[in-house]
Amino acid sequence: RASHFAQALGIPYQGHSGKPGTAGYFRAMERMGRKPEQTAMVGDQIFTDIWGARRAGCKAVLVSPIQREGMLFFRFKRFLERIVLRLCPCSIKQQILYLGEE
Repeated sequence: RASHFAQALGIPYQGHSGKPGTAGYFRAMERMGRKPEQTAMVGDQIFTDIWGARRAGCKAVLVSPIQREGMLFFRFKRFLERIVLRLCPCSIKQQILYLGEE
C-alpha cells in the first residue's frame, strides 16, 4: 500500500525492510544520501516502525492507525502498545513525536 502513495507523490520507497531490523533503514538512507540524524520514520506501530527507527538512530514519529485492526493478533499488539506508551519513561517518550488521539 505504501508504494502506491510513494509513487503518487514521486518519492522513493523502501519496502520489505525487515523492521525492526536496521538494514532497511540504512538502505533507504543510503539511497537518499542521508544520515540517521537527517532522517525521520513515520509509522503507526511501536514494535516495528518506532523501535526500528530508534535503533537506526533516526527520529521517530508515531501516528494513529488509519483503521481499526480486525485480526485478534493485531488487536492484542495494539493493546500492548498502549501499555508500553503508558509505562514508557519520559526520557524515551520525549524522543518520539506522537501525532494521534490521546
